[in-house]
Amino acid sequence: MNKNLWIIDQEHSKINFSVKHLMISKVRGHFDRFSGTWLFDPEDLSSSKIEATIETGSVNTNDKTRDQYLKGPEFFNSEKYPTIYFRSIWIEIGENKQLRVAGELTLHGITRPVLFNVKGNVKEGTTIQTEIKRNDFKLNWSSLMESGGILVGDEVSVELNVQWIKQES
Repeated sequence: MNKNLWIIDQEHSKINFSVKHLMISKVRGHFDRFSGTWLFDPEDLSSSKIEATIETGSVNTNDKTRDQYLKGPEFFNSEKYPTIYFRSIWIEIGENKQLRVAGELTLHGITRPVLFNVKGNVKEGTTIQTEIKRNDFKLNWSSLMESGGILVGDEVSVELNVQWIKQES
């Protein structure tokens, strides 16, 4: 068994998200505080595991008023739900030798299955992508516009740009 433990290099990593706003533009943001590990066995992906934690109170959209609203009870409710947590269930090599990671994402006290596509590798860095629906996690605040559209979209694009640091055994 050739397992290696890697941790997220927080200085060189970013957890980004975007969601449609006013049905046309996108609001983009990121989280400033997070951690994660990847127990990686290149010879046996079935024994590899990824876990990550994000602090909801570290949400940053470059708009302090919006950030305070996102931390409040209408969205993340950071006081009651201070973290977003992910743990992998399986990791496999998909099309074009791209990794796929399936796991459970816990957000706003609700756990749902999610599938991430991973580009790159643990030694050089990875781009990890998925889409989630806000309503699946009861983050369903929205407002109707006069035109009949919604103010904030349901689909959220998530992209993690991660560099990993190998831990010595």
